[in-house]
Amino acid sequence: MPANRPPQTVDRRRVLAALTATSVGLAGCQTLDDDGTSDATDPGTRTLTTQTRSSTTSETRAKTSETDGASSETDASTTEADPTTTERPRAPACADCSLLSTNYGGDDGRGHALEPVDDELDAAVAVLTDAWRTTVDERELTSEARRFLADTDFSREHVVAVQFREHSCCQRLSLARFDRDGDRVRLRLDAPAFGPLQAENDKLVLVRAPTEDRGVPDSAVARIVIGDEFDVTITPDDVER
Repeated sequence: MPANRPPQTVDRRRVLAALTATSVGLAGCQTLDDDGTSDATDPGTRTLTTQTRSSTTSETRAKTSETDGASSETDASTTEADPTTTERPRAPACADCSLLSTNYGGDDGRGHALEPVDDELDAAVAVLTDAWRTTVDERELTSEARRFLADTDFSREHVVAVQFREHSCCQRLSLARFDRDGDRVRLRLDAPAFGPLQAENDKLVLVRAPTEDRGVPDSAVARIVIGDEFDVTITPDDVER
């Protein structure tokens, strides 16, 4: 090279063009992971993917919310009580009354506790006070009946005694009615379906009730209904069948 030739200079525009081409190439390239898979580095691609995932997640949450709302409505509708299958419990005829169903004739069944007004059924009804021994033959009471009367506070309570004979197995009597009409108490005793015919049962039913401000009633009327075959009404001086 001749010594007097000036050194060559680099064209500035060529350098800028080369640098620009290199930058564009790198922006569109993909990098490789250790396993050889590629990871796109295009910002536009990443933005589009993120928007798609966000939209899908929002739609999924909306559908889940709608499903949960429908399930809540279904649960609420199915847990409501069906009025056609709900039976209101019947109020007791006398919430403050106590009932004892036992036998008359004493523990050995000798005679009658009350004087019958009907020879066939040995039926009788009476209101008992602290002077009950003038009406009832104490010897013809069972030990249960004597204890029931001994536990009665006659200063604020009275007892209605119902005596009758029925031809069935032992029935569980319940107090279906107990109210007062003037100076007379009216009550009804019910039992389940009539059982098989067996030996006669001598029944004495004692109903303890609170004495109202009007005082002890003078008399009582009792109706006994057992199944479909036994229905009698006992008054102080008669029996109606």
